[in-house]
Amino acid sequence: MPTIEQRLKALEKRARTDDERWQMLDAQTKAIRCIFHCIGAPIIADHPELGRKIIKNLRTYEKAARTQNEHSVAIREYRKMREFFSERI
Repeated sequence: MPTIEQRLKALEKRARTDDERWQMLDAQTKAIRCIFHCIGAPIIADHPELGRKIIKNLRTYEKAARTQNEHSVAIREYRKMREFFSERI
């Protein structure tokens, strides 16, 4: 049976790993948001019909993400992207 010290070290290691994952997810969501603002707005301005197709695909992907039980933060980002395009059309 592991000692308390061994258990604490294992717990600390898991906590560090979880923290790294959350930081990575946060950075990823910020990058995705930035990409959509920089690329999405000009695309919609020039080709609004393309925006409708993007919205349809994002809606489908969001539904599939819920079905596959993806992370709630990722699903929220898909919804925000879809809303971003919907607002600009």
